[in-house]
Amino acid sequence: MELYDLLGSEYAVGQIPEQVFIDINFDLLLEKFLSREQVSNILAVLSRPLSAVGIKKRQELFLELEKQEVRAYLASLSTLVQELEYKYNAYYQQENSIYQSTACLALAETYITFVETAADQELYDSVRADILRGFITRYTEVQQSADFIAMQQAAEKIRSGLKSIGTIGVKIKTPDGVPQLAYLNPEPDTHAAAKLQQIAEKFETARKLRQAYSERKLSDELLDGLSQLYPELFAELEQFHRQYQTVIDPEIFTYRKQIAFYHDLHSLFAVLREHQIPLCMAQISQQKQVSVTDAYDLTLLLKIESGIVPNDIKFSEAAGFYLLTGANSGGKTAYLRTVAISFILFSAGAYIPAVKGEMYPFQQIFTHFPADESRINVGRLQEERNQIEAILNQINADSLVLLNETFSSTNEEMSVEMCRDLIAKLCEMGVYGLFITHHHRLLEQVKTIQTGTKISSLTAVVLDDEENTRTYKIVAEDTGSKSYAQSILERYGLTRPQLIERLREVVQC
Repeated sequence: MELYDLLGSEYAVGQIPEQVFIDINFDLLLEKFLSREQVSNILAVLSRPLSAVGIKKRQELFLELEKQEVRAYLASLSTLVQELEYKYNAYYQQENSIYQSTACLALAETYITFVETAADQELYDSVRADILRGFITRYTEVQQSADFIAMQQAAEKIRSGLKSIGTIGVKIKTPDGVPQLAYLNPEPDTHAAAKLQQIAEKFETARKLRQAYSERKLSDELLDGLSQLYPELFAELEQFHRQYQTVIDPEIFTYRKQIAFYHDLHSLFAVLREHQIPLCMAQISQQKQVSVTDAYDLTLLLKIESGIVPNDIKFSEAAGFYLLTGANSGGKTAYLRTVAISFILFSAGAYIPAVKGEMYPFQQIFTHFPADESRINVGRLQEERNQIEAILNQINADSLVLLNETFSSTNEEMSVEMCRDLIAKLCEMGVYGLFITHHHRLLEQVKTIQTGTKISSLTAVVLDDEENTRTYKIVAEDTGSKSYAQSILERYGLTRPQLIERLREVVQC
């Protein structure tokens, strides 16, 4: 049976390079709140953007995760899958045939429990997420199949037979003449020390209690003798082993990582809410356009706990590629990260850090940041050329490209020329994107580009006070800093001195 995919990976349409997550510090953001194993699993899923259909299906499941019963259901499945993997490995470590047959029985019993748990009809009736309903339907079909019922009945019969044996005590003389007792008991009585151990662990007591008993494997000779005492039962056990030893497809173990993706991102979203970051499910745009209100650069949480300034994101046929200029430390790079993070999470069918949004499902996202000279073996300019060439070889009209001070390592004249040629190529291919640059001359140069994506410009707003206070707001170039600053004052009912003081507090954080 083909494994049912809880991630809807069949809807993946592209690939996000690992360098994108590094460039925007998204990996560091995740590591601040999650373990490295969790981060690795999340990034592996985020690196495969989905089509519009896939995004919608994942969004439905993330919304269902707001229900405690859905989270409990997935947590139970994850625990059972972990137990399945443990017993699967234990089965293949057995050398004695009777131990191996018994391990096969235990493995099958856990699989039966997994199927029964997965086929939760009550949950099916209470959820609307297609992925979840499809998963429950698949295992309901398994549960109702003749093969599964036959396996279930055989397992119950054999387990009942093994329990009927009860406890057998055999006195054995060791070579040194000391008598010992060996026991076969499928359900041994719980020793008092074990109960005390559970209580100690519950209250996180560091002291470990010594248990007065230990488990010993029975010898092959003893097992052979036992099988001779109960020939029919052990014959049935051996037959069960031959028939069901391949019942588990190791692919089922991938459910643990698939469930972990949802669980761990849900946990991250809970942390973001604690930091007063708004989250929303962006609508899926059928047109190649984007409109996001008050989006946040989450990576700023690596530096500050609050006071992140949100920005709007807009792309359309009238303005699909932007040049972003403005004062240093004015929020330009933060804006680029804001755009990238919003698209990465949206393309994975997850919440985005914004008040509301409507987004187009781009197939690919690429970023380029200035090369780290300590990590390159050629000149910085040549390294940038190599990186840009690699991007150009992969993009298409459904790509989003975000460039930060590309080709800034050479003189201004050459840099402007190279930037203008690059932008022309990107626009000719129909690419949408953002280009941060300190070359104001470039704004005039790109006006001659008439084909493909329409180009517009953005600027980082600076107040017209003596200190040129940064607002960290990014607006259309033709908006005008003064008028926009005034609109901020009006929007929040502030005076200019109050706004300046608030911005200074944010900087000091």
